[in-house]
Amino acid sequence: MIRRPPRSTLSSSSAASDVYKRQIQSPMVVYSLFINNKSGGLVFHENFVEIERLPSNEYLRLSSFFDSMYAIARRTSPTPHTTDPACSGIVQLDAEHFSLHCLRTQTGLKFYILTDPHSLGAQAYLQTAYELYTDYVLKNPFYELEMPIRCELFNGALRKLLS
Repeated sequence: MIRRPPRSTLSSSSAASDVYKRQIQSPMVVYSLFINNKSGGLVFHENFVEIERLPSNEYLRLSSFFDSMYAIARRTSPTPHTTDPACSGIVQLDAEHFSLHCLRTQTGLKFYILTDPHSLGAQAYLQTAYELYTDYVLKNPFYELEMPIRCELFNGALRKLLS
């Protein structure tokens, strides 16, 4: 979703106008999506661009590393997190060639996406991916919680979300 600045700020010299123009010019580029269960195990992974395919053990290691980074950040955070279990962990980690974004749900699932560092709208994408998860995976009568996700409708909806 693109939020437009108020009409009074659409002048070419305003900072809000510059942000708005960047949102239009920078489409969302998601390299990969990882979903970890509440115990930190990888239950879903999907690459959305052509990148080098790694062995499945490497994806398990990567998702475990993401989960560990989140847990360390949450435990060392100076912000109290007793009332909201979804706060105080890593929300975004920026590197030179990618950004890592995280959404932790109230049930402990963690959605991680790797994006282009200039992409905007990652948190909105994560929230929508979570909504698709609830619609396509949790409502599937054959899915067991905490088990790997194998749902073609979910995969298709994620891909459609990016186009």
